[in-house]
Amino acid sequence: MLYSHRSPFLAKLLALQDGILLAQSLHHEEVIFKSDCSLLVQAINSPSQDLSTMNLLIEEVTQLLQGYSDFSVNHVR
Repeated sequence: MLYSHRSPFLAKLLALQDGILLAQSLHHEEVIFKSDCSLLVQAINSPSQDLSTMNLLIEEVTQLLQGYSDFSVNHVR
């Protein structure tokens, strides 16, 4: 998927999406994802109803995570 603007947030969001897809392809059922981007962790753990392009991708990532029996997305420093 191509986006017209580039930002660290978008890069981390796309990396999280890729990590989720990789974990799914390896048939992992319980996963923990960690990020140093507190905004990303907050966006995934508390999605809003905003329909912007970025938020649609956040919603897609959140839906991918719902496929796991146990998952977490945590902030690390």
